[in-house]
Amino acid sequence: MLRQFGYSYLDFSGGGIHELVLISSSQARLSGGRIDEIRSYQSAWKYAGDPPDWVPDPHIEIVCRDHHWDEPTNILTGTWFDDSTFDIRLVDVAGYSPTIDNIFFTPEPATLLLITVGGLLLRRRKYYL
Repeated sequence: MLRQFGYSYLDFSGGGIHELVLISSSQARLSGGRIDEIRSYQSAWKYAGDPPDWVPDPHIEIVCRDHHWDEPTNILTGTWFDDSTFDIRLVDVAGYSPTIDNIFFTPEPATLLLITVGGLLLRRRKYYL
């Protein structure tokens, strides 16, 4: 079991963890390896802005090619950018945000590059009627 407390930050890209536990303001960036279970003692929302309002504030970043969350089983599956797969059980803790709400997904770097290049090419193209 790996526990993240306070303002700690974990960048996990390989190896294996049975249980990842995030507490308080800790953050994690996950981009590979085997993670059996994630448990979050955190709120996925914060009160901010002008005027103040509740806004999303997830603490867990998952960098992957694709993902699917099965709500009835609370299992998150997907593919890392190195084409290996993951199968993570999300454990919700009473009194805190559901773990899935505390996760945001980032596409693989190659996908971001393709989206950026495509956007630039579309921007440069001139349309004539």
